[in-house]
Amino acid sequence: ASRTDNPHATTAAQVGAAPSSHVGSGGSAHAVATTATSGFMSYTDKIKLDGIDIGATTAKIINLVSGYITNTNSTSPSEIKGTHIIWHSDYAGSRNIYFVVEGYTQNGGTAYYKLKDETSGTDIVTISTTSIGMPVIISSSNISIPDGHEIKAYMWISSTSYYVNVQSVRIMIL
Repeated sequence: ASRTDNPHATTAAQVGAAPSSHVGSGGSAHAVATTATSGFMSYTDKIKLDGIDIGATTAKIINLVSGYITNTNSTSPSEIKGTHIIWHSDYAGSRNIYFVVEGYTQNGGTAYYKLKDETSGTDIVTISTTSIGMPVIISSSNISIPDGHEIKAYMWISSTSYYVNVQSVRIMIL
């Protein structure tokens, strides 16, 4: 007896298999996936996906210090202990870098926070807040940090009549 007379024989169509002429052919045989429906990936989405670093997340945060750190009434920049880091360009690649501080003034004035390039002796960025008694998160605009340079964060207050506080110092990479 030949195989064609088998009463249990099934066809590719009966089990839902793709026709052999379709397998591996690419093209537009299926709709592109959307946020609402399944489908195939478009070539533009594939390009975007290929551009994402392995293990990448939406944001990368380097916590220099966190938790209640210190306060001071110094009008000169005082180093925020624990914020020393040697910067490596592979931390960020080509993504944007931001200096982010959670801080406030204890009783008035303006609180200042800066990120300094200790290797070159130059200030990278200074940010400030006038929030009294309530921590706020403040952020710089996009900054540049040279590869291999030592950086530290500092804080000070506008007048010795006031105190500046810091709760966290971070480098955020987006």
